[in-house]
Amino acid sequence: MLKNNIRTTTLYIYYAILMAVLLSWTNPEAAPPDSLRYAFLGAITLPLLFDGSAFTIAIISIFYTISYYGYAFSYMPQSIIIYVIILALCILLNKNKSYASIRIEGWHSFVVFGLYFIFINTITSSNPLIANGSSILLCFFIPFFISKDWNESVKILEHSFIIISIIMSVQYLMIGDKAILVANQDGSGLVRTGWTDPNHYASIIGMGVVISVMLLMELKERTLISSLYYGSAIILSIIVVLLNASRGAAISIALSVLFLVFMSKVKTRYKILVTVFVTVLLIGLYNYGFFDLLKVRMTTGDVTAGERTVIWSNKLNAFINSNNPLSLLFGVGFENGLVLGTNYPVSAHNDYVCAFVDYGLVGLILFLIVLILPVVKTPTKRRSIVFALAAYLWAVGLTLTPLTEGFLPYFVFLIYVFSKMQMYRQQEVLNKL
Repeated sequence: MLKNNIRTTTLYIYYAILMAVLLSWTNPEAAPPDSLRYAFLGAITLPLLFDGSAFTIAIISIFYTISYYGYAFSYMPQSIIIYVIILALCILLNKNKSYASIRIEGWHSFVVFGLYFIFINTITSSNPLIANGSSILLCFFIPFFISKDWNESVKILEHSFIIISIIMSVQYLMIGDKAILVANQDGSGLVRTGWTDPNHYASIIGMGVVISVMLLMELKERTLISSLYYGSAIILSIIVVLLNASRGAAISIALSVLFLVFMSKVKTRYKILVTVFVTVLLIGLYNYGFFDLLKVRMTTGDVTAGERTVIWSNKLNAFINSNNPLSLLFGVGFENGLVLGTNYPVSAHNDYVCAFVDYGLVGLILFLIVLILPVVKTPTKRRSIVFALAAYLWAVGLTLTPLTEGFLPYFVFLIYVFSKMQMYRQQEVLNKL
């Protein structure tokens, strides 16, 4: 036991040092030299080769997400296929481990969905890994890293999202003024800060908020440290989402948290405590002006959601009016879908529109099954929690294309939702023994 504790502590310190190195690169104009990037990747990967647990997924997810979505592309290589190879190598080196946990209830729906999307893109663009192909391929390997102890694996994944939220929020607050995205936003005189994509940035941070609220409500024994940990994740992340002024992320967080608070079966006093905490926090932030830019963006009279509804209409009209039964059934593929209805590459800004246009009615049905199945498969007593987690992805997908365009953090979050469902199923079985 002592050896395991020493090893774990040493690993945490080791990766904390590597995170400091990752954050030290703040040049937004250029990434580090490739030689340094691959040397850094080697330092990340080496301790993971003989690990074979959810810790491997957590480390890769944390470092990739913070590097890719941060202020400046840092030391982690951006090509997802590199991480697919790393996971495959880890599985080979840990082949003696028992992988009974790969039998996640309903996981076959994701496999069918993924293979179908890859197949359509292969025949329409000759590139099976275009759009979300690489992320899908990586996800095929992730269940091999979920141990028989579902509680432990789920806990590791949950904390990875919280750590991402805290680090990205602190980074934003420290150097956000160096990343002015839009000055005089909507004629308000305010500025909007953000990098890479402010909407994805806020939506990824929001995952940690939702999980932190859930864990605060689930905790049977609350300590000062745990309360400060989850509370700081919530406060810092909400501040950043408001400063970032991403309407989609703000609405998605609000909906998911409301579902968690009012639909879950936790004791009423915990619901009241969470409600009071969030209300006081929001009132305080409002009084200090953190809502100013978001209010401007909500009340400028833009009824097109940043011209998204125009894009949806153009793409859907062009797709439906094509009068091609095969296209309606199987879609036009990601590459053709980008230019459909616009004649130049434009994201659909909606997962459901993208799934329908790019992959047809068959693709849309498979996509919806993957999103809904974890909720359906969750035992009734715990279904509200998984519903709230899944609803976050559903809501984000209304204004962005996180899954159809292959943004890795959302895929890891989807697998986390499946794992949470399976954990509850296992708990129900054990309770019946």
